Amino acid sequence: MISKIYQYSPIWTQNLACTIKGSIEKKSRMGGDFSKILKDLKKSEWYKKEEIEDIQIEELKKLVNYCYNNTPSYSELSNLFKTN
Repeated sequence: MISKIYQYSPIWTQNLACTIKGSIEKKSRMGGDFSKILKDLKKSEWYKKEEIEDIQIEELKKLVNYCYNNTPSYSELSNLFKTN
């Protein structure tokens, strides 16, 4: 139905519809934290190897901690490795 309306609309209306759809798509892809993440990535391009490894270790710790606290199977699995 929408494609029929688009097909039979005047060109200026089709152009407007494409512009609106494109704006919605751009906001969906590049909204939220996109700008902050892009800024951080550009900054990290110049980090030394050791700095990158430190960041990776910290992020891995956060991920493991999150999994342990929010996923029952991870916390149950960790009980198998505890010693008395």
